[in-house]
Amino acid sequence: MLKKAFTLIELLVVIAIIAILAAILFPVFAQAKDSAKDTAALSNVKQIGLAGLMYSADYDDYLPLSATSNTGGWNVWTGLIQPYTKNWQVAWHPKMNPPSGPREYWQRLQAWGGLQRAAAVNGPSTTNFTWTNATFTGNVPVQFDGILGAGVETPGGWYASRSAPSLSQTQIENVSDVILFCEANQWDLWWGIYDQSFKLGFCASWGPDWDASPKQTIFGPHARKRSKVPQTGCRYPDGLTIYAATDGSAKAKDYRGQILGRRQLSNGTWIHPLMWPGSWN
Repeated sequence: MLKKAFTLIELLVVIAIIAILAAILFPVFAQAKDSAKDTAALSNVKQIGLAGLMYSADYDDYLPLSATSNTGGWNVWTGLIQPYTKNWQVAWHPKMNPPSGPREYWQRLQAWGGLQRAAAVNGPSTTNFTWTNATFTGNVPVQFDGILGAGVETPGGWYASRSAPSLSQTQIENVSDVILFCEANQWDLWWGIYDQSFKLGFCASWGPDWDASPKQTIFGPHARKRSKVPQTGCRYPDGLTIYAATDGSAKAKDYRGQILGRRQLSNGTWIHPLMWPGSWN
């Protein structure tokens, strides 16, 4: 009695069906993995935001400084809130390579940036940042400002000419929406190094960028899901930006439509509401 078995054609058909199913399912698995990383990033930034609020509770309601400096170096907000997070891992982004090697300290300061005050970047007499861009502002000057100041521990430090206090939570009008900490390429959103001459979304190259990841320095809030639209040899970020608001809540909002969304005040000034601690009226 002969035993039944697959013919070569039947076997090839089965293999072809498996290959087709794999081609359909693998992208789904990749999307699920990407979504899981987004969820982990949202959890991380919420812990970071709550740590910032716990810090403020111990310092008369004032949020942490973006950086404190002395003649020997400086400490940044990520380090200042460590007594409250007690974990450097939450300061890393799941979509970035883990820090390692001689630049490990600087690499772990890249994933999240604190929204800095213009006074801490360009000097105490500065009241806000202003930028104009054909693509994002329609060539209309738009103003924005941050939350975190900068301080000097001893004379002659890095921020000696730009020392300014952070805001307190009670000084911020729309605490549930305004950005405190967000996805970034550097702890200071690269404004502390370059000042406001580099506007939101622009990119440049500076040193090794402290990381083995693709070298792309985005100024201001970042979006891990980026477009591939070249702009003067660079690419603008696109997709969702994950951030902690100044009430400690964690959010994910569209970079172009919401993070860079505009609103006109009653006096005619245009602002980015999510980066404007004052009144929206």
